[in-house]
This record gives sequence, C-alpha cells and structure tokens, in this order.
Amino acid sequence: MELANVHNGERVLEIAVGTGSALQELTRCNPAGVTIGIDLTPAMLRRTRSSFRRRLLSLPPLFQCDARFLPFAGDSFDLVFSSYMLESLSVCDIERTLHEILRVLKPSGRLVLLHLSTGSRWFDRVWSTLYWLVPTLLGGCRPIRVAPYLPEAGFTVIRVDHVTELGIPAEVILAKRAGASRY
Repeated sequence: MELANVHNGERVLEIAVGTGSALQELTRCNPAGVTIGIDLTPAMLRRTRSSFRRRLLSLPPLFQCDARFLPFAGDSFDLVFSSYMLESLSVCDIERTLHEILRVLKPSGRLVLLHLSTGSRWFDRVWSTLYWLVPTLLGGCRPIRVAPYLPEAGFTVIRVDHVTELGIPAEVILAKRAGASRY
C-alpha cells in the first residue's frame, strides 16, 4: 500500500480482489474517489462482499471480468493495483493483461503489482517440483519475474521491492507509463 500512495479523490482499480483485504485499504484511503474491484471468479467476489459486510464497510463497485479484456474506457484510472494474479497466468496472458492495464491507466497513472517471485535456490526448486507434480496444489501459481515484461508492455519500472513472508519471496513493483514523469 505504501507504493500505491493512494491520493483521496483518485480513480482506483484493483484487479483480482481475492478476499478483499487490499480493496478495503484502497477504499479506506480514497473516500472521495472511486475505487473499483474486479475478479474473474464469482466465488472471490462473494468473499470480498462478505468481508466488507462483516466489517460493516461500504462496498465499492465490484465486477466479474477477465483482466485480459477490461470493460473500462482508456485512460480511466489513476492507479491500477493487483496482487498475486500474474503468476497464475501464461506468458501470453501476462503480456495481454499488462497491455490492457496500460490502456486503462491514465497517462500520469501508476501501476502497483505484487507477485510471487523467484527467491532462493531451495525455494525455487521446491516450488518448481511441486508445480510440476501437482500444479493445482499451488493454485496454478509459479514464481515469476514481472519487471522484464513491463518495458515491452509500455511501462517504466520506478521501484522494485523484494519481500519475504513465511519464507515465500515476492516482489512489489511500482511502474508508470513509459515517458511519463517520474513518480
């Protein structure tokens, strides 16, 4: 959330809301703005709705849609945020999704991605073996490096933070449209 740096009054899109925890924070930081959440699966949207209701929070607009084909006009959002989605996509789908994000992001907008990343050799070996043997056990997710895809998709990487939680490595990336002024 630190890298997202939500400014109250912005138009914010979270892709792959999952359980809704990040969407709650994005919404809390943006009471005068518009925060929208999307997810591919109805089950995750139900979990998000339930989480907001349990906490007695006002529910932002939620849509079921595919991140490869966003139903929003171009240049619509100041911030696009996504966590733990890209590592479940094929390389072609990662590229398509990043191009869609670029399309809906305002010229001065920013992108924040959080994803499962490659880490130590032991982690990479264990995860790769499990992924090869039983990919569904890991939700179809595999550690990836996203930063190399961003320039080709039209982004400039501003910052990459490496984090590890419970021994699992992740990256948090802040990016802007290529050619946009520095964040």
